[in-house]
Amino acid sequence: MSRAPICPIDFTDCDEACPHAWDDGSMAEPTAASVVHKQECAYCFNTNEHHEGIYVCMKCHQGFCGAHVQKHCELTSHALYMRIKATYVPPPKATSVESLGVEMPPEIETSIVCLPCTVQLTDPSCGLLAPVVSGINTALTPQLQDQIATQNANVFAVECKHCPAGVITQVPESERKFAPGRPPATDACCMDPSGCECNVNNWMCLTCGYVGCPRAEAGGKQHAIMHFMMTGHPLVVKLGTVTPLGADVHCYACDDEVKPQELAGLLRGLGVEMASAVKTSKSLSEMMVDQSLKFDYNRITEQGKGLVPAYGPGYTGLKNFGNTCYMASVLQCLSNIPDFQRRYATGPLADHQAGCRVADPHNCHECQLEKLFKGMLSGAFSV
Repeated sequence: MSRAPICPIDFTDCDEACPHAWDDGSMAEPTAASVVHKQECAYCFNTNEHHEGIYVCMKCHQGFCGAHVQKHCELTSHALYMRIKATYVPPPKATSVESLGVEMPPEIETSIVCLPCTVQLTDPSCGLLAPVVSGINTALTPQLQDQIATQNANVFAVECKHCPAGVITQVPESERKFAPGRPPATDACCMDPSGCECNVNNWMCLTCGYVGCPRAEAGGKQHAIMHFMMTGHPLVVKLGTVTPLGADVHCYACDDEVKPQELAGLLRGLGVEMASAVKTSKSLSEMMVDQSLKFDYNRITEQGKGLVPAYGPGYTGLKNFGNTCYMASVLQCLSNIPDFQRRYATGPLADHQAGCRVADPHNCHECQLEKLFKGMLSGAFSV
């Protein structure tokens, strides 16, 4: 199978930071709202599984394969890149419905390279790199962000009657469940008198600061909801999900996820500054997406039927993510129309990317159409 060539640069290992690693203008730390493309090249369908992986620009957070990273460097003068290489362990062959979707997590290798200096920095914490490297490692992929946004659109539709300002009366500081000025940490243990040691997926009461563990299906003993039953305090926030953009808030009285407009004020009353908070654990939407990704849609949608595989140019399909089959079928039909083939894959006009000067190819309609149809028709990604 032929793919785009690997990066032609021969990097030299360097124990010390190059000048770009000390230049804060050469990098940008991802925020909660940042889009970090660390799985797939912006110009083609090479992924972090192919060749040496994906080079993530440490300035604009776009991802490129070895064949296209130099073009981005020349267009933008962005010097530093984090190379991410993923190696997936094939799941065991499914022998029952219950075993479908079982997949081992990938082994991830990372390194920092500077294209102008042609060096690979052996210490990822040298210079000013550490927070940027950490931010890229923990950032969600655009695909996950889209799915989570869809979940949030459904979950946070309206406010409940317990959210408006004035309804929640927080207890005095002397009656809070934690020391003044020291709100619970992300991994704070459940405060139930029984000595519960659960410190994962816990919730903090927005009335008194009590930390309780989740329901049994989330690994807890339901002490958070028991606290509500005893006190009547309805609103809780999931520890570790607070960011300047929001947080996971649940109302036990309504038994639903809610979005208080005055959340920042409620958190500030408990000593948590929303404007400077950093997300450290998965939100409910992320956990729901993780669960949905465990399904093997390729097997489920075909009902286990024996299909005859086809490979090569013109025989590349599109992976089904559970809700993309209709769009995939339309694109598959378009890829078989000769005019589309000539315009975006085989004809004289099908080389837009080579001369495109748009710094962000994700926002270039022509670049993305060329990527799609060349990927489907070339046979380079037929697996």
